[in-house]
Amino acid sequence: MFDDSGFSRRITLLRNLISIRLDGCDSMSTYITQIIETAQKLAGTGFPVNDEWIGCLLLAGLPEKYFPMIMAIEHSGIAITADVIKTKLIDLSDDSSEAGNAFSAEGSTIVNIAMFAIRKRMTVLVATMAPPAAVRQVRTKRNR
Repeated sequence: MFDDSGFSRRITLLRNLISIRLDGCDSMSTYITQIIETAQKLAGTGFPVNDEWIGCLLLAGLPEKYFPMIMAIEHSGIAITADVIKTKLIDLSDDSSEAGNAFSAEGSTIVNIAMFAIRKRMTVLVATMAPPAAVRQVRTKRNR
């Protein structure tokens, strides 16, 4: 009889899990469900997929147009978990369906997240690059 926890079953599920793409799904919720259910099936075979991996897989299967959001998440410092990414993707798909297209709507979620992360990153970068007060005073005196 077929053993559901066998090596070949694990390999099949793992191949399925890493090949799930949003473009191949009917909706964002279908995409999320497929990844989470496949990860649960894989865990059922004795091959657990941790929460961070599921979050990363949810991001990895997104089309190129989601790259700004992925960068924003990366630079925001938030922990990558399945729940955090799932919530962001569901919110994004809700915004997208209300506006028709998340990228054409002014103030879209993706653009706002990306801009927040860029501003935060630039503030940190500028703060670390700013010369000490003594150096600024010397430069100011030279410029006069």
